[in-house]
Amino acid sequence: MQGWLDNLASLRKKEVLLMQQQQSGKRLREDDDRTAMLEKKVEDHDYELAKLKRARNAGTCTTRNEEDIAADFEKRTTYVQHGHLGLQELTPAQREAVLRCCKNLMRQKIPRGRDHSFYELIQTYKKRPADKLKEPDHMQPAVITLLKTIKDAVGSQHRVYDPHSRGLFPQPAQGRIDVTLMTGNNINSYTYVVAFAELKLSQSGLSAAFGQSVTRLQLLFEQQPDRSTAYFFAMTPYEARVVRVQRHGHQKDSWHFTADSLPPLSLSCTDSPALCTPTELAPAVLAIAQVFATSSEQLGWRPPTDTQQEQLNEGLLHNIQLLCWGTRMGIASRVFTAKLNKEDKGDEDVVVKQGCATREVEIMEFLNQHPSEHVPRLIQVLDKDSWVIKSGDQQLRSIVIKPLYEPLAADDGADVLAQVAADLACTIDWLCNQLMVIHRDVSPNNIGKYSVDGHDRGALYDFSVAKRVSNFPEKHSEGGAAKNLTGTPCFVALSLLSDVHNAQHTISSHLESLYLSLRHIIMPLPDVWVFEENSSVSRWANTRRGCMMRPQLQLNALQNSSNPREQQLGFFLNKLHSLFWPSDEQGAYGYRTNVSVANFVEVCRAVNPRLLIDSIPLQNPTEQVGPAIAGAAGVAVGAVAGAAASVPRGRGSR
Repeated sequence: MQGWLDNLASLRKKEVLLMQQQQSGKRLREDDDRTAMLEKKVEDHDYELAKLKRARNAGTCTTRNEEDIAADFEKRTTYVQHGHLGLQELTPAQREAVLRCCKNLMRQKIPRGRDHSFYELIQTYKKRPADKLKEPDHMQPAVITLLKTIKDAVGSQHRVYDPHSRGLFPQPAQGRIDVTLMTGNNINSYTYVVAFAELKLSQSGLSAAFGQSVTRLQLLFEQQPDRSTAYFFAMTPYEARVVRVQRHGHQKDSWHFTADSLPPLSLSCTDSPALCTPTELAPAVLAIAQVFATSSEQLGWRPPTDTQQEQLNEGLLHNIQLLCWGTRMGIASRVFTAKLNKEDKGDEDVVVKQGCATREVEIMEFLNQHPSEHVPRLIQVLDKDSWVIKSGDQQLRSIVIKPLYEPLAADDGADVLAQVAADLACTIDWLCNQLMVIHRDVSPNNIGKYSVDGHDRGALYDFSVAKRVSNFPEKHSEGGAAKNLTGTPCFVALSLLSDVHNAQHTISSHLESLYLSLRHIIMPLPDVWVFEENSSVSRWANTRRGCMMRPQLQLNALQNSSNPREQQLGFFLNKLHSLFWPSDEQGAYGYRTNVSVANFVEVCRAVNPRLLIDSIPLQNPTEQVGPAIAGAAGVAVGAVAGAAASVPRGRGSR
């Protein structure tokens, strides 16, 4: 292990030297094989380091990969005969319905481009070598189709979601679950995950799936602290396992795993049926069907409902349900969804946020004086003891805000995401340049959408680290450790990471965070972006710089996809990336710190020509905070002469 880390340190020194050479005028070129080889080694080592840290954070071992986590899992697993996991048995009618549907799936051909079937998956396995198969393209869609078919045949109330394609659960440190079984309408919160599944293509993939599941379980139990039992299943083309996890305390050592002993699955076989015989379901399919037949409560989920009600100035606050847990200054905080009943208008969806510092409350009160549909409105501050969290001499209060925005997802499509992005860019400009409020935490969890007149529009929320200033731009928080960063580190602009003592929060830095958030929603950020809290910020900056100088292979693969929706998304991300990381004719990349709202909106308009923007703001002179690094020329993208600054629409201006 030490030798591996020493090798990484040596590569790091070479990378720093490389970056210094770049900044002194020696540009990075795509045809420089030696440079590309060095960067590839750095990226590979970063990936291994990230996997090591995920394993350590999972608390089950101190080894480098998911297989080692799975080995520890095996030591604490009890295998039982089928039918002893506490799942609901299928009725004869349900069993017959699942059998009939599986027969249809195995012989059903679906026109290309519309959907995927198990028939196509099996045919693919017969024709292609295993190393030519891809989990997102060949297994994930087919398994989602299978699970939704089983769900409907059983008559289950669980909702099946594919977080990968929808861009749900934007958690860089944990990655995205392959399949979730949810309850309720909050599809983007671990609080409402009933069960989940991990899928792998390789024959040895079950161990990796178990290792990933341990990491998912950690976050699941954190977001559902009263839960003591959970279920997940892991599936490869060769085998499947349904697992029950029971914990007898909050320490991971108290977890006990019970797995169903199932015979091998036969998706990879060319002669035997994959899902069923003419008269019987495959045991693995039967076990998965039983998961769907089991109620949410039997699977261990507990409704996160707070029974108390509050009488507010505008009506009765009721049906208060936990949306997610969070932390602020080490203090546990919570976010709830609720209904606000007004006698003349009925119920209205609102949000209750517990654990707000005085500054956040004051900013929300200030924003109420300048109403906009693109930021939430404060309804009331809750000062009762039951809603106040005490931290030393400070009292963190609760606020009721509206509306309840929808999270963004990849399947919203490029048109919607471009519209939302343009709205957010103009909102950032309005907040910073007119209200002198800097948000400082533009990240996937803090941006969303709402619908008005049949159109989806963008919204920016969570002003917990926002600040009112007298002069804009405002200097970044000082310090060289990650804990001193303002915002969510994975989405902080590179300019703020590169010079933590002198960098400034600018329009461009907020827009860069917006681009990184959109990129992560559409396609998860690389594992090398995952770092521990006290990591060196300079190391973060070097890794970020290296990743952003070679994203084109990944982005071009998305843009060159056979799926029109993915082509549009890839085009959108490529255009946004080029704003911040332009390249010249020789292939040298530079980094821009003066991207304007006009530049950003023009890219959105190229994706969605029907963009609902009344006017495009001119580039603000205060945004010229520094030249592009590594020789990138400034890019003037369609700034409209004489255009007035865009102001988010006020309420009632629809």
